Amino acid sequence: MFNLLQPIVEFYTNNKDFINNLLSGAFPAIVGFFWWLKWRHRQRRIPEKSYQALKIKPDDYEAWYNGGNALVNLGKLEEAIASYDQALKIKPDDHQAWYNRGIALRNLERLEEAIASYDQAVSIKPDYHEPWYNRGIALGNLGRLEKAIASYEQAIKIKPDKDNAWYNKACCYTLLGNVDLAIENLQQAINLNPECREIAKTNTDFDNIREDRQFQDLINH
Repeated sequence: MFNLLQPIVEFYTNNKDFINNLLSGAFPAIVGFFWWLKWRHRQRRIPEKSYQALKIKPDDYEAWYNGGNALVNLGKLEEAIASYDQALKIKPDDHQAWYNRGIALRNLERLEEAIASYDQAVSIKPDYHEPWYNRGIALGNLGRLEKAIASYEQAIKIKPDKDNAWYNKACCYTLLGNVDLAIENLQQAINLNPECREIAKTNTDFDNIREDRQFQDLINH
């Protein structure tokens, strides 16, 4: 046993710094890289597994729904939407599938269709704040600011501490020229999340009130 260990001990002693650096830096990085490759491989196989299941059971809701989620993760949004559509044919009252479908559509900038999906989600589950919030974003991007505000307000009724809904309401009120309500909502957003103050400093949505004393006092506080 001693003879077997002796050269190992000598090698370590002679190369101690190199080995320690390898173990503390490069080696974990290499291991981490291989684990990442393995994870990506598994992610890419999820849709394949889902569709393999569908060849056997085409009415398998879980396979269609999970396949849609996996395709979103892979950036294959059109395919994901098609997969959600199949899932919803089987289970049309699943608010989560409607919501996920809406997110995929919004990422493709198909905003009208995204809003329709969010509408389906909240008609099934009215107390689900995420579709209300994302519906507000889509409406705001279409310039329908008053409807966007109403949607954000629904999200806030369900989740009063949703700072980004308060912040986005402030943006909408600013664009509508309502300074007082813009400041009021921005103040609430900052109370919930102080980072909103820093974001507001460079957000062009606030350009038309940037010189307003109330706004200056709020963001420079």
